[in-house]
Amino acid sequence: MSAKNAELRNRISELEEQRRSMSHGSIDYPRITADIQSLAAQLEPEHHWTTTPTFWVAFVAMLAACVAAYPVVRSFFADQSLNNKNQPHGITVRPQSPPSLSQGKK
Repeated sequence: MSAKNAELRNRISELEEQRRSMSHGSIDYPRITADIQSLAAQLEPEHHWTTTPTFWVAFVAMLAACVAAYPVVRSFFADQSLNNKNQPHGITVRPQSPPSLSQGKK
C-alpha cells in the first residue's frame, strides 16, 4: 500500500469516527459524509482486475471452449441449411384455396 493511500485511509477513519459520534440531524453530518466520499474517490486502486491470474485462467478456458464448440456449431448449422434447401428460410407454406361462396348454399 502506498504512503498516499495509507494517509487517506487514516483520514477516512478519523472522519468516520467523528460521524459515528454525532447524530444524523447534525449540521456537520452531510459535510463529513461528503468529505469521506471525496477522500475514498481519491484512493488509488491496489491493482486492476485484469492483472489477477484468475481472470486470465477464465479467459483462456472460455477461448478453449469456443474453439472446441466451433465444429459442433458449424455442423449443426450446415445440417439445417441442407434440410431446408427446398424451403425458403426453413418456412413451410401450404397453399390454401379461398373458400367458395356457394359452399353453405344448396
